[in-house]
Amino acid sequence: MKKIASGIISLMIFAEFSCAGSPESPVIIDAGQQGCVAENEICGDGVDQDCNGSDLLCDNPDKDRDGFSYNDCDEGNRRVYPGVTVSCDTACGKGAQVCQEDGQFSACSCAVVCEAKSGAKCYYVSRLSGADNNSGAYNAPWKSLKNFISYESEAAKPSTWVNLQPGDVVYLLSGEYGLNEAVLNLSRQQGTTERPIIVKAYPAHRPIIGQNGASDNQPKYGANLIQSSNIVLDGLEFVYSRDFAVYVAESSNIEIRNCLLHDTWGNSADNLAGVHVVDSSSIRVHHNIIYDNYDRDKKWASGSGVILFGGGANRVDHNVIFMSARVPSDFETTGILYKHSASGGDVGFEADHNIIRNARLTSIGTGSVNSRVHHNLIIDSAMLESADFGGYTLTQNISFTNNTIINGLALNYRPTSEYGSFGLLTFGENIVVDNSAYSGERGLVVISEYGDETLYQAIMHNNGRLDFKDNCYYNPNYSVKIRAFAGNPAGTGDVYSLSAWQDAGYDSGSQEIDPQLNEFYRPTNNACSDKGWLAM
Repeated sequence: MKKIASGIISLMIFAEFSCAGSPESPVIIDAGQQGCVAENEICGDGVDQDCNGSDLLCDNPDKDRDGFSYNDCDEGNRRVYPGVTVSCDTACGKGAQVCQEDGQFSACSCAVVCEAKSGAKCYYVSRLSGADNNSGAYNAPWKSLKNFISYESEAAKPSTWVNLQPGDVVYLLSGEYGLNEAVLNLSRQQGTTERPIIVKAYPAHRPIIGQNGASDNQPKYGANLIQSSNIVLDGLEFVYSRDFAVYVAESSNIEIRNCLLHDTWGNSADNLAGVHVVDSSSIRVHHNIIYDNYDRDKKWASGSGVILFGGGANRVDHNVIFMSARVPSDFETTGILYKHSASGGDVGFEADHNIIRNARLTSIGTGSVNSRVHHNLIIDSAMLESADFGGYTLTQNISFTNNTIINGLALNYRPTSEYGSFGLLTFGENIVVDNSAYSGERGLVVISEYGDETLYQAIMHNNGRLDFKDNCYYNPNYSVKIRAFAGNPAGTGDVYSLSAWQDAGYDSGSQEIDPQLNEFYRPTNNACSDKGWLAM
């Protein structure tokens, strides 16, 4: 049964933006005469693929797949969970309420929303009714971003500029911010762990950073955070940025949540992405909807949803990342990519509970040590990958577990010892459903297709380097093929059936079996019931 869930996107080729936004309201991208382009519905992603005006909720306790079940205030909306403020209606009119840790909303209040920590301040920006010589109070909002963003020099700061302090909150009301203005530059601004600086949408408002149309006058970044710490971006929409919707470099403890990041354009040689992170640590990107970020002039490797370089202890989770039906299918993009490794030690990378669709180059790729990729739903996309993507790479302690892959290949593993020793790769409890033929270099799993003999001996003849187990593989048209060093110049590699692969000592407990997925991509075959994205 389908249930109408709020906080959804209706995918349409747009002429102009509707005026809806914020976590609790539907976000409609107006298609004009084109109408909604119908696709297969995906449960719990907050997106209306089949154009019926609602999202299909999943059939497990966490129906909206936001990571909360027993304490979720709204099980029909993946962008409402403890800590999120939403609008509400009460006797005094339009108010606001907070989803609390116990899963209950606070009382609906018509008081002006101010979530600043004790002793800190709230500021308000209204593109429609503000003025930059105002005080920034709710009843005297600023008009633009210029009174609180960072500047390269004191001389560049306006006389009304405010130096944000730890615990301060800046609320953006509906309107478009950005064209021919400074971007949301929060570089060198410092909150604290307990008192972050927050820039967020006011409840029931839709602030848009950027404009409805690509132009060379567009700022290169929608938001720019260099050498910043303890900053939160919440509920903002970034559109038509050049190269990066949000750029984070040499920063720590940055949180990007509940945002829409889409239609970034520019030069893919600059690693164009919705979120681009460089040499930063403890960055969390979560509960965002990220789509159609790509180089319009380059079809291969044209962009990424999220891309990371260096740093460590970063997490990308509970996002919906895709290329919509309005993008030609020959543009190949990546969902999530950790391109250069974290520094090692205990730090690493986690990509979990994301829904990725139409990422035709790589669904989730990592060249980073200590990577955990788990509980993701991947549809009509390219393989999971662990490889050298061009730069510092450590293929050590990599795991891909409990992912569900539909209409795509499973894994491409290309280990390298160029930057240091390589270690264990785990691939377990995944569900992979494919329907394509395996020929040439194409296999359901590919391990170092052209790896040399030294690499072959190190990987295939050294116990503890590969841990494949308990997977469900299914192709209704062809037998599963695993290619391990199949193009090895020494001829020592091979192409394996699943049974031959198991005879070689790999994939114990795995089966070539139809998981019998239902409309929620949940396996109804008991043999696969404890595997894939919905497994607990």
